[in-house]
Amino acid sequence: MGWFLPSISLNDFRKKREMAIVKALPTFLDFLTMGVQAGMNVSGAIGQAVEKGPEGPLRQEFEKVIRDVRAGMSRVDALKAMAERLEIREITTFVTAIAQAEKTGASLTEALRIQADQRRVERFQRAEKLAMEAPVKLIFPLVVFIFPMTFIILGFPIAMKFMYEL
Repeated sequence: MGWFLPSISLNDFRKKREMAIVKALPTFLDFLTMGVQAGMNVSGAIGQAVEKGPEGPLRQEFEKVIRDVRAGMSRVDALKAMAERLEIREITTFVTAIAQAEKTGASLTEALRIQADQRRVERFQRAEKLAMEAPVKLIFPLVVFIFPMTFIILGFPIAMKFMYEL
């Protein structure tokens, strides 16, 4: 037990952190989009997103990106380092889209807006999937706990009536 418990708890912590990052990503992408639309470069928009965005692990990661950029690393390299640290598909897709937009000279605003919309759609689909799984997860407690008690409560007066009539 002592051998596997740290591994299990670290795995749970990692999953919670990843879910918090994925949940906060559309909000940060919206802040980035607004900053870029307002005329800021991506570094300034990331700074504004960190300043105005919600607390959490994604904010900490963007703070690390800002520190890396200030230390002399290129913006794309700092974002790629963040993607490698996190190893989350959504973050990797975001970083790839930013890198390609900068490389090809495409509209960064449009790339950020598309990314934010896509992340929101994915979050909604995950919520729908969890909602569809809920009835399946409720079958066991219903069959084992609730149905027998219901039958006992309904059947007791009937059984008592039959016993007194005989």
